[in-house]
Amino acid sequence: MKKGNISSAPVKKVKKDYFTGPVTLREISGITKPSEHDIYHVIFKKSARTKIHSHTGAQMLIVTKGKGSLVYYKKTSGEKMLVQRLFGMNQISDQMLHLKYLEMFMKFFLRMLTR
Repeated sequence: MKKGNISSAPVKKVKKDYFTGPVTLREISGITKPSEHDIYHVIFKKSARTKIHSHTGAQMLIVTKGKGSLVYYKKTSGEKMLVQRLFGMNQISDQMLHLKYLEMFMKFFLRMLTR
């Protein structure tokens, strides 16, 4: 694995279909070149959140600064099931419908466990 600095990682264009509000997404995978997952350093600023979504693989979310929440929804009805505070390390199962949102300035690493 190659060492690198987060600030030298390229900023990836944020897709409006995935996020609302100011979000910075740096692709760490381009520096470290892992073979089985993608890694991002994400910064959510005031009013930022993801739109409701799911992934084909699991996610590992590591909050490094700030406060946020993870909201799970039922896939069949879209009904809210659970609100979980984001801090430390968080696992999001594959196919789980969810969104992430900011309560205060938040930085985190997002590791997509499968591509």
